[in-house]
Parts: sequence; C-alpha cells; structure tokens
Amino acid sequence: WNPESTSDYSGQNYLDSFVTGSGTSITAAHLPLTEIALTGEGAELESQTTTAGGVATLNESYAALVAGYPYTSTCELVNAEGGNPMGTAQGKIKRIDKLSIRLLNSLGFQYGVDTSDLTEFVERTTQTNLGERPRLYSGVRRDFMDGGYDFDSSVAIEQSRPYPLNILAVMMEWKVNP
Repeated sequence: WNPESTSDYSGQNYLDSFVTGSGTSITAAHLPLTEIALTGEGAELESQTTTAGGVATLNESYAALVAGYPYTSTCELVNAEGGNPMGTAQGKIKRIDKLSIRLLNSLGFQYGVDTSDLTEFVERTTQTNLGERPRLYSGVRRDFMDGGYDFDSSVAIEQSRPYPLNILAVMMEWKVNP
C-alpha cells in the first residue's frame, strides 16, 4: 500500500478477514453474530456486532467501507546495547531516556518500555480541523520515556487500530551505570 498523499486512505484494509463495500450497511456473511471493527472512508468507526446474516448497519452512508476482525500487532525490541565508557552495557543497569521512531505513512499506535505501560501517539495537531480525520504521519516521532532503571531496558510498540504502521527505524538514548 503506497498512498499518493498523507490524506489518501484508499486501499487501506487493516482488518483480518475483511470485506469491503459502500453505503449504509455492509455484509460480512462469514462473520455472523460477531463483533467487528469498521472503517468508513479511512476513518475508524465504532465497532458493531453483526446480525445472524453478518450485516452491520451504519447511521451514515460511506463511499468506502471495510469491516473485519480487529487485531493487535506488537513489536518488542531486544534489550538496548550500545556500550558505555567501561565497555559493554549488557549486564549493567540502564535506563532509556528518549525514544525516536522514524515512520512512513503511519497512524494510531502506542509505545513504551513494555506493553503494560504504553503512551498513545498523538495524531491530531493544530493543523487538523475538527471533524477531519488525521493525516498519515511520516517523519521522526521523538519522546521522553518513563521507564525506570533496569538490567533489561527495552521498547515496545503496539498497533491495535485499523491503521497502517510502517516503522523504518527505532533510535534510543539511554544512560548506563558504569
């Protein structure tokens, strides 16, 4: 999937066992009486439970609908290693202070020191008008990390929304006790 611009949501199908359609309803006959996730013209809609025939009915009409199972993608990096003035950082207490993630056409994910304590990537800016879906983000996202000192310092990145997440690089700044 290679969008033409940061507002191009065509072809965005980030749900499992998905079906596509348009209008005020969508039929996923293979998913009867199932809670499904929905997107309408690229915007995340409220999840619904389908009827016995697999139909989900919406309050508005959409030119492009996608319905399917939601899923969560999780990336947990190996422990940080970069050395220190006294040699290797392995086996030493360390703390990740800052995290930078280089992204391409991405939206709606979380990150942190582990999956139990994640920070939401804020996708709305002052340039996003109310009622307008956020644009896909390309660039470097920088943030401070809230993790403590530990022998096993790492980073977790998670995506549980029906949006693209293309990670090109993950860079960390940390402190190592000598």
